[in-house]
Amino acid sequence: VSVCGVDLVGAPERDRAALRARSLGLIEQSHLRSLRPELTVRDNIALQLVLGGMRRDRARRAADDVLGDLGLAALAPRRPQTLSGGEAQRVAVCAAVAHRPTLVLADEPTGDLDRENAEAVHDLLVTVTGTVGAALLLVSHDTQAVRIAHRIVRIRDGRCSEEWRPDDAGRESLVVDDRGWVRLPEAVRRETGMRERLYASVVDGSIFLSNADEGTETGLDVERLDVEGLDVDEGLTIEESVSPAAARAVLVGHDVGRIGQDAVHVGRDVGRVGGASVADAAPIGMETEPANQPIATLTDVTVDRGGRRVLEKRSLQVCPGMLTVVRGRSGSGKTTLLRLLAGLDRPDSGEVIVAGTDLATLDRAGLADLRRAHLAVAGQGAALLESLDVTANLEMARQVRGLAPESPDVAGWIDALGLGPLRNRAVRVLSGGERQRVGLGRVLAVTPTIAIVDEPTSQQDEANAERLVAVLAAAAARGIAVVAATHDPVLVAAADDVLDLS
Repeated sequence: VSVCGVDLVGAPERDRAALRARSLGLIEQSHLRSLRPELTVRDNIALQLVLGGMRRDRARRAADDVLGDLGLAALAPRRPQTLSGGEAQRVAVCAAVAHRPTLVLADEPTGDLDRENAEAVHDLLVTVTGTVGAALLLVSHDTQAVRIAHRIVRIRDGRCSEEWRPDDAGRESLVVDDRGWVRLPEAVRRETGMRERLYASVVDGSIFLSNADEGTETGLDVERLDVEGLDVDEGLTIEESVSPAAARAVLVGHDVGRIGQDAVHVGRDVGRVGGASVADAAPIGMETEPANQPIATLTDVTVDRGGRRVLEKRSLQVCPGMLTVVRGRSGSGKTTLLRLLAGLDRPDSGEVIVAGTDLATLDRAGLADLRRAHLAVAGQGAALLESLDVTANLEMARQVRGLAPESPDVAGWIDALGLGPLRNRAVRVLSGGERQRVGLGRVLAVTPTIAIVDEPTSQQDEANAERLVAVLAAAAARGIAVVAATHDPVLVAAADDVLDLS
């Protein structure tokens, strides 16, 4: 591994430290890891220069120059905690390049941002790396990130699987490693219905692959779904009418727009979603009709924080059996609204009622009791029990609520979330996306009245994001009131109700 002329294999710590200090700029997934809360924006950007030996006054002037050149001068005297997510991430970008590195490494820098702010950060990355003459290596699940790239490499199952350039007109090269492994793209497998075993033939130096059983049906054909009559030719069994969430749990990964608001109930012989049949997508049981009466309401809630109005007279109804999505730009108050619903924050005015109880009448202990009885929450950062494995984390979530630890739901949700092969692995060694799915599994394993999830797909690749959407829809079909804050258009499309805070 050679970086900026330094062979990292066996390199002494002195050389590696010098490399990081002088030649590398690092942008973390969360600005909370990059920016010091006790320092102003100006001093956060100047910090790397000071650590490199520059005098403080000169470093601060250099920081002001960087902010001014990028139109961010007004942020200089502020503290990171007063910034919106998009503003803070732009400051983190500036801090990473202030010392003019040779290579900038950006790790999911837009994962927590809405589309507008994500595009602004991408544009800023191009501008600042171009200004200092640095190479940029951007790791991202965001398909829109390819618009700023000169070269795109896709990693699947720990292998480099595909590579292409923007001027390749959509033609992706499959990468063959030194042992001859080739990874078929997920889209190709879906479109062709390729199974576990394929026939390979070589003709004039070209390799052709075909299904081992070419007569096998490949699952649900959305084109043949007659929504008006709730009838299909094959692949889908209609039993009775249920909520749109149940239909979307089946059809996520296909053209959700074809379904509209019509509802179907699915039997066992259905199409494929995220690599697993819908029958296996969750321990669904019998889906239920959404209840007409809300289980929770927020009425005219207003929140002021640090001199800024975060929410103003916002209202929301949460009903059992429905997937409710809260969307909006970064800083629009999505997380704050979820915290109000969970009793983790209180509004300055307005009313929050959960399970018939006005949260304003409860003290801290009363709020904890209410959460234990009715709510389960998964925030943006999964707070897991690091020493336990995946299964034990879900079982512990049940045990602390007085439920039997062992339950079919535990194994069911683990499999539904694509964590089956990891069920006995300690969560401390999991990736960010895997940890996020474990956090969601802990929420669903306790079968709450209301499941509150904040940006549940932010760290997922495309296939796992679709899987998560299917799982959330399946949870709603079981009668759970699911409330999610998200920027993800796939999750928004699958929702029964959407509150837009933009």
